[in-house]
Amino acid sequence: MIGAGIFVLSGIAAGHAGPSLLLSFLLNGLIAIAIGSCYAELSSAMPRTGGSYYWVKQALGHRIGFGVGWIGIYASSVAAALYALGFGAFCSALLGTAGLSIDISLGATLLLTTVIMLLHYFGTTDTSIAENSVTLIKVLLLLVLIAGGFAVIAKSPTPLEPFKPFLPNGYSGVLLAMAVTFVAFEGFEVITRAGEELRHPARNMPRAIFTSITIAVSLYMLISVALIGAVQGPDGQPGWQHLGELGELGMATTARQLLPYGDIIFYCAGIASTASAMIAATFSAIRVTFALGRAGDLPPALAALHPRHHSPYRATLFCGGLIIIMVISLPIIEVAGAASQMYALLFALVCFSAWRLRTLQPELIRPFRVPLISMTAWIGVLSGTLVFFTLLNISPIAWTISCLWIISGTLVYRCMNH
Repeated sequence: MIGAGIFVLSGIAAGHAGPSLLLSFLLNGLIAIAIGSCYAELSSAMPRTGGSYYWVKQALGHRIGFGVGWIGIYASSVAAALYALGFGAFCSALLGTAGLSIDISLGATLLLTTVIMLLHYFGTTDTSIAENSVTLIKVLLLLVLIAGGFAVIAKSPTPLEPFKPFLPNGYSGVLLAMAVTFVAFEGFEVITRAGEELRHPARNMPRAIFTSITIAVSLYMLISVALIGAVQGPDGQPGWQHLGELGELGMATTARQLLPYGDIIFYCAGIASTASAMIAATFSAIRVTFALGRAGDLPPALAALHPRHHSPYRATLFCGGLIIIMVISLPIIEVAGAASQMYALLFALVCFSAWRLRTLQPELIRPFRVPLISMTAWIGVLSGTLVFFTLLNISPIAWTISCLWIISGTLVYRCMNH
């Protein structure tokens, strides 16, 4: 969850919401808990590789189930492309702090993509060791940045002044910031993609979903307080306006205001974060591709397991090629918009399926049951739909690309089921 979404998009979101960026993160967190509850119920009851693809097929039929799987491949691949692009940008920026003005962003992006795909190719054990290591590093570095920001705020004679007015752009700014940063909350769904590979999934998946959401939202809230409260713009300009003007470079450019060598710490944290987030996103894309291949909705060759490493190696090669095409052809803001949009649609369909399966399969054993399913599921449905259409105003190119992907999926479905 903690990847390029928060590092790259926090400055853009601050420009939309101002100090109410705090409210945007809080509301997105509450929505994530509602959506995560639906995922927790379905994953504890039906722990299957592919997650949402299997559940929606059970609730809404084969055609829509395929559509969700096809969207899942795209959403995870687009998110992985976003993280890869962020990784390349952070590597170039880190060299810049040493006085080396060499643009290695594309090379670093392609190198990371290749290394991560090799990790997946050789199996899950090596991947999990790398994931856990870089996750620990990034969280520790983020806590250092947050501590530096709070220290600056504590020294200020008017620590609350940067937070006034709290809603400079009204509630529309809050909504836009929520839509932009929605992708930063999607990581919990990756857990459910590996339902058949977990021990005690009925117990561990709900626990992992809610723990990950709680940790990520807490860090996002602390980061937003540190940024809004500690960053100062030139000539008395509000810090949130300065962050908005800097856009995706907002957090990186202002990190030195949080603590000495803050920019170097930020870039190191960004490198670790984007690498770990990309491992998770590619894992998700590969597992969905494997599930569709195994079910015959994509060529069965994609479900082949490596004879030695027992990994879905052909699905890995397919997703790796797709991600490379995306990082070469799409700008980062369009990639972020497309990722948020597809996850919003995916979440809406999964929440609706959780509600519908209560009626279709009441006898299904549900180790975790969503309380107030009618209200909780429809919060996920409505919020996902709202974010999907809000992004039309922010990123029309990404919206167009997403629609083309859905249309291409319709053609693939017809060919595979002719």
